[in-house]
Amino acid sequence: MRTRTTKLKLFRAAMELMGESGVTETRVEDVAARAGVSKGSIYYNFGSKSQLVEELLRFGLEQLEERIAGIRRAADSDGLEYLASVLEQGFRFLDEYPSFARLWVATSWRGAGEWAETLASLRHRVVGLVEEGLELAVPSADAATVRLTAHAIFGSVFALSLDDGQARRPSVPERVSICLLTARGLAEQDGA
Repeated sequence: MRTRTTKLKLFRAAMELMGESGVTETRVEDVAARAGVSKGSIYYNFGSKSQLVEELLRFGLEQLEERIAGIRRAADSDGLEYLASVLEQGFRFLDEYPSFARLWVATSWRGAGEWAETLASLRHRVVGLVEEGLELAVPSADAATVRLTAHAIFGSVFALSLDDGQARRPSVPERVSICLLTARGLAEQDGA
């Protein structure tokens, strides 16, 4: 992609369309039309719909990381406060782009498919952000437990971000609290 503006336009258009008709049914032509770019420019930059999907995953994560990078941990705050801020940014991003959660889950279900390496790399980066908060909150916890807890929280974020047809969706603070239950449990276990 030549410019960040074009990437953002394609990301937004693709997320809207995938939300309306699903990942499989979304056509490159429709993404191009919605973004106001030529279909040829998508193929020139990506080569295929598969590569477009991969870039959407990468770009979405970059957007999320930028939001999280803006969080500065105050010297007197604890790791749970920092983790709550990270989770809040994650939920706000997924509320703004609900189709990103669906795209992530849909591509993840493909198992060892065409996006397996990309998803593994991106998941590692996001889980690392959660691990950082857990390590600050529970510095004496062993690395394996922190990693498993971070994966549990990561999965919870996506599960709580998918629209499951409930009449009342939990608010962002409620979803953050739900995810922090696991972290608080680890902290209590560590303190026991």
